[in-house]
Amino acid sequence: MNSNFHIWTLTPTDVYKTLTTTPQGLSEVETNLRLKQSGYHELPEPQTPELGWAIWAVIWVNIFLFNTSPNQYY
Repeated sequence: MNSNFHIWTLTPTDVYKTLTTTPQGLSEVETNLRLKQSGYHELPEPQTPELGWAIWAVIWVNIFLFNTSPNQYY
């Protein structure tokens, strides 16, 4: 497939030709073949820090700020 054009500028017939499909969709054989070639099109699970690490970070920031601020309560 040539990626030097915008697919939305094509006619429906040209889109089918470009994507090698039909208005009825892919056959089961073609679907299995493409699945073997390309694999599943899934997004990776986002890697987010666990809540425990965030809580510990807040605690350490608070300790640091408390120890570095001028203490007027003594």
